[in-house]
Amino acid sequence: MDATGTSALVKPAFLPLAYRGSHHQWINDFSNPFTNQLSAFLKVKWGRLFVSPGATYTALSNYIYYRANDMANEPTVVPAQSGGNQQLFIPELRMSLRFFKHVYLRPQVRYTSILNNDGNVLRIPKWFGNTQLAYENMLFKGNLQVQIGVDAHWRSEYTALGYDPAIQQYYVQDNTTARAFPLVDVFFNGKFKRGRFFVKYHNLQQAITGLGYLPTPTYRGQGNILDFGFDLILFD
Repeated sequence: MDATGTSALVKPAFLPLAYRGSHHQWINDFSNPFTNQLSAFLKVKWGRLFVSPGATYTALSNYIYYRANDMANEPTVVPAQSGGNQQLFIPELRMSLRFFKHVYLRPQVRYTSILNNDGNVLRIPKWFGNTQLAYENMLFKGNLQVQIGVDAHWRSEYTALGYDPAIQQYYVQDNTTARAFPLVDVFFNGKFKRGRFFVKYHNLQQAITGLGYLPTPTYRGQGNILDFGFDLILFD
């Protein structure tokens, strides 16, 4: 079993305290944000099956965020500080199953329960899931390590944060809902003595259905594309 606890009192970042630009300007005197977090996960291994259920509890106070501003002759997005508190409880299940000797299935499911959200400043999808199905093996007498498989990601519908490119910050908005959309990537990773390489096809379902997604209102997500790269170590 793994258990952790953290408590942090931090200074606000410089940007929400003071800023002046062509479209935005402000001066604020924010209190120090305070965070408490507790998490615990069991670890159970039974043959080829590994299961790790657990949960995380987070409490926030003096939370600093950005919000849309509808007042005339003022910045469209401004920093703000919550006068209340926010509490999250997130149960989670992680698993790993090995079968056919070199094939692994690794699902992860997380549910976010917002116990308290003063000012409605937190925007988090209730359901979040990842799954990986991969073949992993050592080839050529152990000289090449390979991993070939599929990654799948899904999260439930929620009111996502907007994005302001002028200050490069995400802000709370209530006009657009980011719908649920699955993401599927196919990958091939390799590692040898002096380097490593990867080939990955992003967003496979868009190539099939022609449909994309918006992780943030008005900003499209990664489209279907082939990505690749490699690293070479040229010294001992």
